[in-house]
Amino acid sequence: MSINSLPPPLFSSAPFKEKRKRDDSSLHLESEKTDPKRSKIEPSILKEPNRQERNPFLPKISIRFDNGSLYEGEAIDGVPHGWGKCSYPDGSSYEGGWMKGFCHGKGKYIYFDGSFYEGQWVNALREGKGKCGFSDGTFYDGEWVRDCRHGMGKRTYRDGSFYEGEWNGNHRHGRGKITFSESEFYEGEWANNLKHGRGKYFFSDQEYYDGEWVNGLIHGQGKYVYDEEEYFEGEWIHNVKQGRGRQIYPNGDSYEGEWKNNRMITNIKSLSDNLFFDLLCGSHLISPPDGYCLGILQDYFEKKGHQNIANSLKEALRCSFLTSEGAEIESHVIYDALHHHQSRLLCYGTLDHEMGLQLEGGVIPGFILCKLYNSGEGLEEFHEKNPLDPDQYKLRFEVKVPLESLTPLVIKTLILSQQETEDIEIAYGHILKLSGAQILPSDSLPWKTQQKGKDCSLQWINKVYLESELPPGQGKQIRQLMKQDCKEANMAKKRVILEIES
Repeated sequence: MSINSLPPPLFSSAPFKEKRKRDDSSLHLESEKTDPKRSKIEPSILKEPNRQERNPFLPKISIRFDNGSLYEGEAIDGVPHGWGKCSYPDGSSYEGGWMKGFCHGKGKYIYFDGSFYEGQWVNALREGKGKCGFSDGTFYDGEWVRDCRHGMGKRTYRDGSFYEGEWNGNHRHGRGKITFSESEFYEGEWANNLKHGRGKYFFSDQEYYDGEWVNGLIHGQGKYVYDEEEYFEGEWIHNVKQGRGRQIYPNGDSYEGEWKNNRMITNIKSLSDNLFFDLLCGSHLISPPDGYCLGILQDYFEKKGHQNIANSLKEALRCSFLTSEGAEIESHVIYDALHHHQSRLLCYGTLDHEMGLQLEGGVIPGFILCKLYNSGEGLEEFHEKNPLDPDQYKLRFEVKVPLESLTPLVIKTLILSQQETEDIEIAYGHILKLSGAQILPSDSLPWKTQQKGKDCSLQWINKVYLESELPPGQGKQIRQLMKQDCKEANMAKKRVILEIES
């Protein structure tokens, strides 16, 4: 007998089983049981045994039953009733109160694998207060109803984390707190073992989310604080910023508008933002949200008549919003385009560093040319592992890949890289580790000479992509013109604000 089964009545069967099931953060038990069939025994004295003191008026017996169980203790008419101990054939044992042949009152059940339950019983079911220890080192201490964790209780897990709060039918349900460390914990509402309702999750001393949850995911209205100076407040769908939201930056600037798949939706009107002005003309030390610069630049180049560049940026922006299902479909579209000697631009990189990736078909017979546009930030660790080669590691990093190696599955990985990849070496490896991949010499500038801040999403377009796709000198002219237009738009916006305030 294990902790996954009840102590059986000695005179009838009690069909019961529990199954172990793992969720995203813990081990829990679910009961699937029917009411045990109980023998009808009516002894002349039926006082409920709720104490360890022996009843001098009850006879003591020692009897071995047909199933091999040995009972020693108090009884009435040969039926365990009062205080006694039963040893089962599998090595399990129970010592405590009995009534009419059932565990009842206070008692401790030790299972063959070392698991145990110690606490209150009602008709062979754990009911009331009790502590349960599992063989894997996890514990529960709290209230029980009909053999289920129900009410207030504390569950301690193998990794040292613990949940303390309300339970319903073996599930965390109601209000409760799960603690992983001193600085990482969640406190709030639960439903069926998942964070559900209002709750606050601390990821570290300064980083936390406070808001609505649905089925374990950030969903609804909420505020995500990155540190003391930067936070986002707005709408979320399934852990993703989606809908209206407001982002506050360390320098005090803010952006309020629409978000999609964690990326800002911006256009030419945002050219006047203080944030964009600072990125283009100021310190460059602010890290803008993904997609912010791409939307502005796409509209700007279209307005200035650079339609090919605008279209490429528009497609890159569209793909950056794709979900996994959307990327699956798009990968086949891109695969066909490359085999028809067309090119596609993607937002690429990692969660912390954005680059551009241009895939070109037909440039080299039998190969796809992969151009990585990188402003240089975030690559120190990569280049420590891969010694700097002036012919290879440039702001424009070129690799040719055999046609058969760039499959739709690989293209899907490239589309989702910035959403899912955490390490820059893995991002490079998505291309470099493809069968037959070869690094090509590049006439671009060395990567270390460019970026001085955190504005990678702007710089890979403004200083690398434009230089590669436009005639010599034209990229620089456009950048100077953009700075001038940005200054004028910013000044005009400030004048409007001053007029409104006055």
